[in-house]
Amino acid sequence: MKGRPLRHSERQPDHALLNRRARRTPAPLERSRHRIPATVHAYERTCNQPQPSKQASMAPKQLTAQQELDAKRNLVVVVVGASQCGKSSLLTSQLFNVFSSFYAPTLDQVFLAPAPASHAHLAAVTYVDVGAGAGASDRFVPLRVQGCDVVALAFSVVDRASLEHAVFRYAHYAADYRKPVVLVGLKTDLRGPRESLAERTAEVIAWEAERYAARIGATEYVECSAFSEDGLADVFEALMRAALGEQPRFAKDGGK
Repeated sequence: MKGRPLRHSERQPDHALLNRRARRTPAPLERSRHRIPATVHAYERTCNQPQPSKQASMAPKQLTAQQELDAKRNLVVVVVGASQCGKSSLLTSQLFNVFSSFYAPTLDQVFLAPAPASHAHLAAVTYVDVGAGAGASDRFVPLRVQGCDVVALAFSVVDRASLEHAVFRYAHYAADYRKPVVLVGLKTDLRGPRESLAERTAEVIAWEAERYAARIGATEYVECSAFSEDGLADVFEALMRAALGEQPRFAKDGGK
């Protein structure tokens, strides 16, 4: 008579099988550090090194002697140009992130704002929007230009008359007081296919504006759109470079 089958708890352990399993089982981690890849040890050494504190990383950068002098100045930027060329929209779009297509003639508007990020060491910048609308007079323009650091001659790239107005009416004021000039083209978002020949001839191409800038001795020519904000930051960085006497971003060939 066959006996009943043994239960699992009553069976004798197979020592040969246990020995084979023991040989295949890896040793504990603390007993086999030679099995750990070298990259792990390198990571551990990096983690054990003292890390710089957040306060040290957030410490302000050391300013040069010239930057310390500039930080005590309050730069003044005067924006002049023809009526309805987009001067006010240029400033409100950059300073307040607001754009409005509604036109209202202005006499003089003064804005005090922080400096651009590229010149964060400056205390503040004063922007003066010199009015050119109905009732505006040019007798205040020399006073504004005399006390400023840079003059921005603004015009619309879709209105050639505004370019000639800015160059032949306002450029000589900056030359009389030896102020740096930056020629600024506005409303670049309106460039595109034109229906009539008059509209196509009224549009100003970039190389034409650069020739005018070289003729009046402007440090740079930059253009932007206050509506789409394309090139908007470049305009204000160019104004800061001209006010501080820094080198232009791109060298010019003389505009010949």
